This record gives sequence, C-alpha cells and structure tokens, in this order.
Amino acid sequence: MCPSGCIDPAAGTIDNERCIRCMNCLSACRLHAVKFGRPEKKAQSLDEGRRAFLVNGGILIAGLAAGLALTRAGMGKLADYARRFSILPPGAGNAERFASRCTACQLCTANCPAKIIVPAPGGDGPVSLDLNRGACSYDCNRCSQVCPTGALRPLTLQAKQKTKIAEAKLNPRLCIVFQEGEKCGKCASVCPTGAVTLRRTGAPRPVNLALCIGCGACQKICPAPGKAITVQGIEQQTLLKG
Repeated sequence: MCPSGCIDPAAGTIDNERCIRCMNCLSACRLHAVKFGRPEKKAQSLDEGRRAFLVNGGILIAGLAAGLALTRAGMGKLADYARRFSILPPGAGNAERFASRCTACQLCTANCPAKIIVPAPGGDGPVSLDLNRGACSYDCNRCSQVCPTGALRPLTLQAKQKTKIAEAKLNPRLCIVFQEGEKCGKCASVCPTGAVTLRRTGAPRPVNLALCIGCGACQKICPAPGKAITVQGIEQQTLLKG
C-alpha cells in the first residue's frame, strides 16, 4: 500500500523523510491508527493539552483556508506549467488533470527502464517525457502501475499500446533517402504499430497518424542529422477501446 516503503509495521514507525504524503495509509487503516500532525509531548497537563488543541486547530483551519485560496489561484499556473511539457507519460491524459495530481514523487522516473521520464526543473512540478533520450518501450507499462496518486491512470499493457502520447512527422528535406539516395528504412523497421511504411523505392511514406502512438522509436533510430522524423506532443487519447 505504501509506495515509498516508509512504514515499518513491526516497529510501528513511519520514516517521514521518505514519506511522500500520498495518504494511502490513512484510507487503508481500519483502526485509524495512522494520523498526521505535530508530535505529541509526553508530559503535558490537561489545560496545556486543551490549549495546544485549540492552537493547533486554529492553525489547521487557517492553513486549510490559505491552502484553498492558493489552490484556486495556483491551479491555473500549474496547468500552464504542465502545458509547457509537450509530451506526458502514458495514462496522463489531460494536462491540467495530470498537473493537479502529480506530486513529483519520482516513482515513475525511477522505474522507467528507458530513463525517459524526467522531473520538472528543480523537481517541483509534474514530470514529462524526454524522447530525445530514447523511446517509450512498446512492451512496458511500468510507470502507470507505480503511480501512487492516479496522476497516471493504471493501464494494462494492451491499453498502453493503444494510447497515443504524441505524433511522428516526417520531413523529407532531412531524410537521407530523399536527399542523398541512400537506402535506409530504419524508421519503418522499428515502428511497432505499422504507422511508418516504405514505398517500393524504399523511401518512407508520410506517417499514418491513425496508427501512430508517438512512442519515439522512429526518432531514436533515424540516422539523419537533425532527425528526419520527429515526435510532437498531443492531448492523449486511446485509439481503440480494450
């Protein structure tokens, strides 16, 4: 249940330095034994306890009110911040929704085999995909399975393979087949969905956007200087239900 593994059931302790405040433990514990708040003092009189309760309660209420105001004012900024990232991990869906739920816990970053999920600058903000580092593996759905907040919807491998995260675009002016007459076809050979195909001459056809999911495999393998085929982010969608 604890995504960061910070709970020691035997000792009855929580490592607050590792805790990401996902609150899963609060909803899971039937006995309500897990609570968040200030450490209690052992030697404390009844009056002191009441005073501390009132003070802490006032702080909590004030904090909630301030947090609500900041949330209303800040969500728009957070959404704008998310839009600046052109490509989001599979399962993110709407950029605003993803920005509101991503806590920057970096579990997806740590579990991505291709190491293409990157944190926001300074680590404060939603993660994104950097397909200049590599491609999103067609046979991997790890990031959506480890996300503790639902910012990335849990996708089956079949659903992930049909989720469009970006679109590839061919620029014939940079393609070595068109410009230099060299044989290549590497982009078509690695496309897992058949969105990139070749003409009889060996030159690639325009990308079939109905099949392209934007995994970046074609961009990664393209040998042309400047990359003749590149991927651009879009609003995510599932091509086929299932």
